[in-house]
Amino acid sequence: LYQRSLGQVAERGRGLRIRIEMGLGNSALARLHAVPWEYLYLADDGHFLALGQETSIVRYLSLGLPGDRPPVPSPLSILVIAGEALAGSDLDLAQERRELERAWSEPGEVHIDVLPECTLNALREQLLAREYHALHFMGHGGFDAAAGEGALAFRDEAGRRAWVSGADLTEQLRDRSSLLLVCLNACK
Repeated sequence: LYQRSLGQVAERGRGLRIRIEMGLGNSALARLHAVPWEYLYLADDGHFLALGQETSIVRYLSLGLPGDRPPVPSPLSILVIAGEALAGSDLDLAQERRELERAWSEPGEVHIDVLPECTLNALREQLLAREYHALHFMGHGGFDAAAGEGALAFRDEAGRRAWVSGADLTEQLRDRSSLLLVCLNACK
């Protein structure tokens, strides 16, 4: 199927998008979400799929959301959450923040706010104070294969690490109708 698909897109002068779709409801399949599919390697051809310019690999979760939303009014509003930087980590959250700001540096086109505290309460308050179109989390994550759920490293009110589950984060974002994109840049 892969070779046939490559042939079809090559005839049209297009690239190939490989969409990996698995349901989270099946606990046997849930652990496969932790597998780094972006590192798929073709032994016959001797290359990694994701490194080719003509191939992209996309993880897809079918959430049953409508896909016909209207365009976002200008300026695009992004809320950035810098998660907990774990001790001994090689994450450079300040550098990632600078890269985001540089990428969206056109005046008047994009408004970026950085959440001053990485707590669920601070996130809730910020989302109630202003409408955002995108949320970008950068930090550490974890995955519990038995539960089939990931978690992000936030802080609690006392400043200690607090693992926030996908369900807890979803609860904070549930009724934010202006929020159209959530980017979770986290390990595991």
